[in-house]
Amino acid sequence: MDAMTIATRTITAFTIFAGSAARAADTAASGATGPAAGTLLGLTLLLALCAGLPFWQRAGRRFARRRLQRALRRQAVDVLDDFIVPGAYDGLTHIHYAVLTRSGILCVHTRHCRGTVTGHASDAQWFATHGSSSRQFLNPAIQNAGHVKALARIVPEVPVSGLVVFTGPATLRDVTDDNVIRMAALADYLAAANETDDPPAGLQEAWQTLQASALTDAATRKDLDAQLSFG
Repeated sequence: MDAMTIATRTITAFTIFAGSAARAADTAASGATGPAAGTLLGLTLLLALCAGLPFWQRAGRRFARRRLQRALRRQAVDVLDDFIVPGAYDGLTHIHYAVLTRSGILCVHTRHCRGTVTGHASDAQWFATHGSSSRQFLNPAIQNAGHVKALARIVPEVPVSGLVVFTGPATLRDVTDDNVIRMAALADYLAAANETDDPPAGLQEAWQTLQASALTDAATRKDLDAQLSFG
C-alpha cells in the first residue's frame, strides 16, 4: 500500500470518527445549557479522542515500519524480514530484519516508542517516559544480541553484527550503546557499513545459506507463539 493510499484511508477514518464524536457530543449536550453543556461537550470529545488513540498508534507503527523497510531496501544489498530461525541456545527466535551489507550481515531489531528513552547497555530494563507516564521494556540491545548469536550459528564464516533502530518519535537519553540509533541515523549507518572495498570472503554464499534457513511457514510461527506463551 503506497503513502497516498494510507493517507487517504487515514483521513477517511478520521472523518468518520470525528463525525461520530460530534454526534455524540450533540446528544450529550442536548439536554444541558450554559456551563453544563460545555462540560459535557468537553468530556465527550475527550473520551472519543482516548477511544481513538489505539487506531492512531497502530497507524503510526505501520507508517514507521514502511519507512524503515524503504530505507533498508534503498541502501542494503539485500534484506530478509520477519522470519524465524533456531535460537542461539534453544527453541526458536524471531528476526525482524537481516540486512546484507558489503561488510557483513546486519541483524536489525526495531522498537517503536515515543517520549524519552533511557537505559544503559548492561541494564535489563529500559524506560520510555512520555509526559507523566513511564513504562519499562526489555533492553532491546540484549534481546538483539541473542538474535545475532542465532544468525552467527547459521553463517559462522562471515561477520554478523547487531543494530537496534527506534522508529517512533523517541529521544534517546543516556543510551550508551553505539549500535542503538534512531531512524534518522539509519542512512548514515548503512552507508558506513557499505564503504568497505574488501568484503568478507564467502559473503554471498553465506547470505544464500541464511535465506534457505529462514522459516516463515505457519506451523513454525505457531510453534514460536506457543513458546512465547509458555515463557
